[in-house]
Amino acid sequence: MRRYAERVRPLTAWVLVVLASQGGCQGKLPPAHDTSPPGAPKKPGIAAGAIDRGRRIYTMGRSPAGRPITARIGDGPAVPAAALPCVQCHGEDGRGRPEGDVTPANIAWSALTPPYGLTRPDGQNRPPYSPALFARAIALGFDSAGRPLGPTMPRYQIDAADAADLVAFLRRLDDGPADAGVSADLVRIGLAPGSSPLASRAVAAAIEVVNRGGGVFRRRLELVADAVSDDVFAVIDVAPAVPWPDGGHAGAGAAPVVGFQPDPWVETGGESGARAFALVSGHAGQARVLAALAARERIGFEGRVVLLHGPSDRSTTLARTLARQLRDAGAERVECRPLDEEDAPTGCRAVLFVGPADPALLDRTVGATLRTDPAAVFLVPKALAGPLLSRPRPDLVGRLLLAGPGLVEEPGKAAGVVVRLLVEGLKATGRDLDRSRFVAAFEQLAGIRVAAAPPLQFGSGRHIGARGAAVLRLGPEGRTLQTVVPWLDPDNRHGEPPGQ
Repeated sequence: MRRYAERVRPLTAWVLVVLASQGGCQGKLPPAHDTSPPGAPKKPGIAAGAIDRGRRIYTMGRSPAGRPITARIGDGPAVPAAALPCVQCHGEDGRGRPEGDVTPANIAWSALTPPYGLTRPDGQNRPPYSPALFARAIALGFDSAGRPLGPTMPRYQIDAADAADLVAFLRRLDDGPADAGVSADLVRIGLAPGSSPLASRAVAAAIEVVNRGGGVFRRRLELVADAVSDDVFAVIDVAPAVPWPDGGHAGAGAAPVVGFQPDPWVETGGESGARAFALVSGHAGQARVLAALAARERIGFEGRVVLLHGPSDRSTTLARTLARQLRDAGAERVECRPLDEEDAPTGCRAVLFVGPADPALLDRTVGATLRTDPAAVFLVPKALAGPLLSRPRPDLVGRLLLAGPGLVEEPGKAAGVVVRLLVEGLKATGRDLDRSRFVAAFEQLAGIRVAAAPPLQFGSGRHIGARGAAVLRLGPEGRTLQTVVPWLDPDNRHGEPPGQ
């Protein structure tokens, strides 16, 4: 039992030790001015990464370490805390968001720990919280004076390490994270972690053009490489098809992201995530374009159509959805199967790669199918087609259709348009910059014209500016690409043609 407790360290156990030291918990709990565990520092330092881990717990109800966090309201059943995250009631700034007759408390750390205590709405006084008293509050539902919290406040079962990270984030709220990276004459912009030297130089050059023109509202833009979220106002990414796990760019934390393409799968759910915006569709959107094209042109319908998907559940689900659309369009023989080098599809007239998958594996699979099905047509998201296009492919002329942005994808050439998009968002926000206002203003951007794509349109729940893709094919020599359809949006077949 001791080994288990040391390994798991459940928060409730810690809180019960604190309560036992105060004489039990019958009736009103005895107030305490400092119930931190013995030996704990009065003003603990914040461990590296604790703020971003705490932010994820606060906004998403999930432990970055994968430990379970559950929530319970009253005598109701325990549910994953992701269903009842703190931000839902207390807001991004922690100050509470009234709903009906319920006014959630301000839980910014300065509001929880005033040295003189606080008078509650019912007239009762309470002393300042300490980290241990806060832990007791969220686990057992008693305030710092030992009085019961409101019945709508969930009780959380959370590991002590995760609770410490949550406190670190609440402390950070007092430092104004909403306007991190902003000063009177400067806005710090982070370059996505892992960006190539070419991307770094291209973005720096595009930002220098902005600065030579006076910046944005007399603020200069400063580019910060491999920045963490508390150092910058926003993050920019010009690389195509970079995954943004859990609805936010890797390493971006709470900083908004403006990028070229989103994660393959966020398009099927919450678009690019609550704080991420993308210029064009990624893998999933491109696969949807190819399925719409196959349904419209009845590609492969005279034989068998095979959809190859990646190992994830979301990839499988999307493949099945697209297969159903093809059947509804009249395809009689449609098959979904995982992408497997040892089991390349044979005896088929069309192969649609849903992805995401290792592009090299895709290349080898195409080669294996080519040897057995000389008439097969391959439909491939351009974001996955790197190895296929790395050399001349005369063997694929007339047999390969790609979906991807019509504009140039190389980081060096995409930088200008992505930086322009960032600047449009900054201008729409106005001189009084903070992250929440930036996200809200970005969602109002519309009618921004770029080359070879429809005018960009954003909105609440629409964080991809140009949904859909152009349809491309190989030229006669198997080296260059030619446009077959300038732009196809599966959700708007008769949408506005690409801008010039």
